[in-house]
Amino acid sequence: MDNKIKTPPQEPLLSSSRDLIVDELTHELKNTLVVINISSQLCLEVKDLPPVVQKNIGHILQNSQKASRIINDIQDLCTAGAESRQRMRKQEV
Repeated sequence: MDNKIKTPPQEPLLSSSRDLIVDELTHELKNTLVVINISSQLCLEVKDLPPVVQKNIGHILQNSQKASRIINDIQDLCTAGAESRQRMRKQEV
């Protein structure tokens, strides 16, 4: 009797679709955050900005950098999960 867990045929397709969606979303979010990040940095270089505006732009910059790190972490987790699923499939064969 074969005790190996059988993977339903649709599971690899769902996993690759999920990975593709995550890749597309993280790519789009990263591009948007890069624009926010660069724009914030350029704004901070403007002389004679009121202190409250400088403070708010600083918050925008910090939060966009934090969001970028979170997106990188999500992408790393998804990549690690995809690699783990791939290793499991190879072991099943």
